[in-house]
Amino acid sequence: NFNYKILSLDVKENTAVADIRLQTIDAQTLAKDFAAARLEQYITTAADSPDTKDNTNDSLEAHYLLLYKILKEKEYGTVETSCTMHLVKKNEMWYIQSDPTLENQLVGGFISYLSDSRLLSAEEAAEIYFSTIKNLEEQQFVNYLGLDSVLDTSDDTKKALAEALISKVHTLFNYQINGTSEANLYAEVDITLTTLDTQQVLDQYESKLNAYLATSDAVIDGVEGRTRYSQELLLQEIQNTSASATTDVSVILVNDGVSWKLKLNDSIGNALFGNLITLPSSSESSSDSAEDYAEDAEYEYDSEDTITADSEESEDDYCY
Repeated sequence: NFNYKILSLDVKENTAVADIRLQTIDAQTLAKDFAAARLEQYITTAADSPDTKDNTNDSLEAHYLLLYKILKEKEYGTVETSCTMHLVKKNEMWYIQSDPTLENQLVGGFISYLSDSRLLSAEEAAEIYFSTIKNLEEQQFVNYLGLDSVLDTSDDTKKALAEALISKVHTLFNYQINGTSEANLYAEVDITLTTLDTQQVLDQYESKLNAYLATSDAVIDGVEGRTRYSQELLLQEIQNTSASATTDVSVILVNDGVSWKLKLNDSIGNALFGNLITLPSSSESSSDSAEDYAEDAEYEYDSEDTITADSEESEDDYCY
């Protein structure tokens, strides 16, 4: 991809100046592809090892390998630029006076493009972030979004619910970038996230739970049985649903002098998990809710020995 043409040469005793037209690789496009690939690599490395402080992908060798991979996978066009070359004569030999500017010009400005922290716009960086998040494996998804605390419980039921919820959110996750506004080192990006329709899950759950609580089985099962039933029912609703919903959120990116970095905050978690961000467990709260319902209801046996509940108590306690 490299070629040149000497346009002029001005020789004065032991010095010379040459104006040269250069044909080089499209360094700006290459630099943008490299910056995008490096940012994606940064995200996946963080997702693979969230506690690792030493990023081996940030070494000079890793950068060269990444650049080699990009050049092998994609063809780039050429652009014409120009440069001025200074030469000096020593011992009857002419030597090029190398300097950082000349080195940068000979590679089409690639070095200066890479040093520009705004080579990728905030919107382009956001696209890379969310595209990469969308393609993460489930465990990487958990690591990157910091969901380990949701799974960190000794309660088997709560852990099963958390795992089911995260798995479903991971499966349904999608995004659409709607717009970006930049101000100095900060940028706000408006995004529509697609995730689990938690409201539909809760509506289905409450409807089936209310139907169950109005039967004789709910009385026979006792407090422990009712609690277990409510938890298993919610787990089934999460696992079986394919309903998705969209939520509009704004995320912040900060330019750290190298590139735009996404600031993870509660708005993303709230958008992804909605009303199910707090999961039920076999704790006293769910047990007490079932017990209160059973104690407050006034049961009447009709002629066919069926059980009906006169209580009109709300089942909001079952909205975990």
